[in-house]
Amino acid sequence: MMIRLNVRLIGILALVVLLGGCKRGSLIAWERQSTGIMANLSSLSFTDERNGWVVGEKGTILRTKDGGRTWVQQKSGIQSNLFSVNFIDAITGWAVGEDMTLMETADGGLTWNARNKTSMGFSHESGPNTLLSVDFVDKQYGFMVGTFGEVLATNDGALNWNPLELGSNFYHTSIQFMDTQKGWVTSMRGDILYTEDGGRTWTAQVHLIKSLNGIHFVDTEFGWAVGNEGNILHTTDGGKRWLNQRSPTRADLFGVFFTDRQEGWAVGMGGTILYTTNSGESWKPEKSVTTQDLWAIQFVGKSHGWIVGQGGVVLHFSKNKT
Repeated sequence: MMIRLNVRLIGILALVVLLGGCKRGSLIAWERQSTGIMANLSSLSFTDERNGWVVGEKGTILRTKDGGRTWVQQKSGIQSNLFSVNFIDAITGWAVGEDMTLMETADGGLTWNARNKTSMGFSHESGPNTLLSVDFVDKQYGFMVGTFGEVLATNDGALNWNPLELGSNFYHTSIQFMDTQKGWVTSMRGDILYTEDGGRTWTAQVHLIKSLNGIHFVDTEFGWAVGNEGNILHTTDGGKRWLNQRSPTRADLFGVFFTDRQEGWAVGMGGTILYTTNSGESWKPEKSVTTQDLWAIQFVGKSHGWIVGQGGVVLHFSKNKT
């Protein structure tokens, strides 16, 4: 009887240790959602836990109304690759891509309309140029960057765009504005540029040799940028000082997102998912259900997140509330 009790006690203790050691894993899981397509997916935008859009290769636009359990393909009417999408509410959004393509919708994507390129006030030939990132702060103010040396800005809901000089002719990979005045841009040269006057003037905060591919600020002080060869940078003062963080990977990283000043993720090549709970002082690899390249990540609150990537991949994160 004593032997049986000891065996049972050992089993219970082992289970306690297992559950304790895997506590975060038991609460958090990344699962693949079925999209029904194999097109590469480059960007996503969710406005709440249920409503989201994904864009990608050959004009692909997907829409979900149930948090990604089902995805419906929307008609873009184009074959150009799309690289960035941004919705500010459940009906108003924009998508950008190759050949200076700018699509917009005012009905949640039931209809998408292409903007005339001449409205962008663009100073270069449009043919080889590509829009890589778009960010609107409200229905009127928005910004775009791409394979040219300017930021395109609108204050009239994308009717007209003004080119604002960045002072850098390298490809600009991502843009984020916190309001109509303060914003950051990253480049393939490894630049981080900052403005506090709506893009009229820009200050170089970082210059690296390696490409920086994504940036995310949770407020005007705390931000992170990720790039090639596993590079992760962090600032706690709005970018006056950026510090390198120790990365557990040499894989190129393409997207980063934080839910608050402590908890965040970064994604990249070969299915790489990194996770931190201490502002990036330490990053740990997450278990991934794919080896496809992952290109963008977004969370709504702390309990629901999505990642998109190569070959039609959409991953969903859920944190149980029990």
